[in-house]
Amino acid sequence: MEMKKLLSAGLIVMAASGTAALAVEAPAPAPTSESFTVVAPVFGIALATSLASFFAFFLFDGTGTNFNPWKDKLIIFLTILKVSYVFNLDLPAIPPPTNDDSEELRKQRAKREEDEVLCRDHILNTLSDTFYDLFTVAKNPREIWTTLENEYATQKQGSYKFLIKKYF
Repeated sequence: MEMKKLLSAGLIVMAASGTAALAVEAPAPAPTSESFTVVAPVFGIALATSLASFFAFFLFDGTGTNFNPWKDKLIIFLTILKVSYVFNLDLPAIPPPTNDDSEELRKQRAKREEDEVLCRDHILNTLSDTFYDLFTVAKNPREIWTTLENEYATQKQGSYKFLIKKYF
């Protein structure tokens, strides 16, 4: 028997077969004495979706005036998703795949590639259309991050130097 239960605010549907999916505008059921179980991956998707919508309003426009707040919010968001480690310049490179790779190395490679794609996509999602078009060709999130940081952190330092010279 295929029974669906809406959890909490009606965001997650749990079927009797063990599959889970996000509910779309479904009314919350009347409370019952049955216990509800939450599947962690689905909850993670729901959490990531709500966080993404929370941070989506904050686009980096390229003027340089909102670079530091944009950078801080993006780092917080990527840290919550546990993928901000890909920006670490001291991160050891994973060797190219070979037939002799261990299962652990294959899993590490797959996780790193998945996390890099996730970081890249979230960075691109928070850029204005002009910057999105410019950075779409970059496949590595570190490349995008370093380019933006070098350009706009330097620009901020230049404005500080101007203010210091102006008033002192």
